[in-house]
Amino acid sequence: MTALGFGGNGATHGAAIAEAAGIRELVVLPFAPVFSAYGASTVDIRHRHESPAGEVSEKVLTGRVLRDMRSEGIQGHDVEVAVSRFERDGTEWIAVEGTYELPHVGLEQPGVTDAETSAVPGPRQEPVHWPGHGVLDTTVLDSAALPAEEQLAGPVLVDASATTCCVPPGWAVTRDDNGALRLTSLARSN
Repeated sequence: MTALGFGGNGATHGAAIAEAAGIRELVVLPFAPVFSAYGASTVDIRHRHESPAGEVSEKVLTGRVLRDMRSEGIQGHDVEVAVSRFERDGTEWIAVEGTYELPHVGLEQPGVTDAETSAVPGPRQEPVHWPGHGVLDTTVLDSAALPAEEQLAGPVLVDASATTCCVPPGWAVTRDDNGALRLTSLARSN
């Protein structure tokens, strides 16, 4: 089993949480700190209203869907409305669903330097307190300084662009070609 470390502290506390749950592998994606917010900001907007057939008309359900969309600032002519009928517990139901597809645009940021050609600080040693282990000399390095597919045993602090990934003693970290960090417990399984 593999755990995903995301959210504001996923990369920081993920290995400890995985270890407590008996999980021996943790993956921290490049956008881990904003993973949920990013997903929520790129999903299409949908509203659905349903009712047993005959209790509320299709017209009323459609009106409710369009009202909900308007409350989010979306005009009715931009909403794709779909009507479906289905059976639930022996009763016929009607559902009206409105969808607004978010426009997706590409952005270009001029003046950004390619990470491959930028100077990346090398690893250094710092004293760090690790719960259950005390103060240990710890390798601290930028994620770009971690060679792809090369395993580095903890204790390690990996400074990623938006978070710090903690690799405690007894764990190792590998960075893949996409920038994801894969933490693996070095403890033997029982």
